[in-house]
Amino acid sequence: MHAAQPGMPAAPPAFGAVFHARERWAARRPGEPSILDEDLGLEYLRAADLGPEQCLGIARVPEVDAASGSGEGGGSSYVVIGVTRLVVLHPSHLGAGVAARMETQKPLQVLPAPDVHIAVLNWGDIRRVVAPRPDKRFLVPSPFPYLPSTGAELLESYLAIVGVRPADCYSAQVTLDQPSNILGGTAHVTTTGAESEVAADGKDRKRFRGGSRVVIAYRDHPDYAAGRERWAAFESEVLQASLSHRVAIRETVDKQSALDRGVLGKLVRTAEAVGSFVDDTSDAEPLKDLPHYRYCWPPIQ
Repeated sequence: MHAAQPGMPAAPPAFGAVFHARERWAARRPGEPSILDEDLGLEYLRAADLGPEQCLGIARVPEVDAASGSGEGGGSSYVVIGVTRLVVLHPSHLGAGVAARMETQKPLQVLPAPDVHIAVLNWGDIRRVVAPRPDKRFLVPSPFPYLPSTGAELLESYLAIVGVRPADCYSAQVTLDQPSNILGGTAHVTTTGAESEVAADGKDRKRFRGGSRVVIAYRDHPDYAAGRERWAAFESEVLQASLSHRVAIRETVDKQSALDRGVLGKLVRTAEAVGSFVDDTSDAEPLKDLPHYRYCWPPIQ
């Protein structure tokens, strides 16, 4: 939807409004709901008077901190990834000055957009059983053939079954929620290496798999109600799991809580059938200063 066709003028450059997760953008008191990253992005687009037709994407941006544990003093090995900022992309000639104005006005109220549906799917627990080693490709043949083998497959299934139109979509991404250690290996052997795969530029590159969520934000419409009913039936009859189970959405702002260890229940009980898997929700010290409640910590009094 964003590619220029032959004979059309060149598209204008994109502008990216950046919001850092360690900054308090949203005003929240203890006991009030926190926000999703996408809530803040939609607040920006509302202030800029931009709809999904002008939005080039709302994306959670991860930061990676890694150490091999070698060298003087040794130390533990880790590959920790966490969402540290949000970027909202749109043509640069639109929304002039909105980002600077929001900066001077923070903390903002930031309420969920009433005309937007945000779906958050628990991909991480499926990944642990179809690809139990983050440094390895998914298992072939799959021990659970009724489950998607990649986050992209799950994302594409949701878009197709619900019938989300590109012009209504603000964001569609395989991403994550809380920081996690995605180091490959087992309880006895760890590795900071990984298998190589063909990357977007056509070159083989080593890759870890750290995604835990699939997030789709789109302008709602009565047609999508039937689409979400089809998706609910697909979850129940095909995937045999509820992908909204134990997914923290707008948790109540309280003390800094433990990392989300939500599971799909049925899948965790069968995880040992496909080999050892890494608990990638273990303590993530390298990003320990990243607040659990992004963009709204500390709460106001």
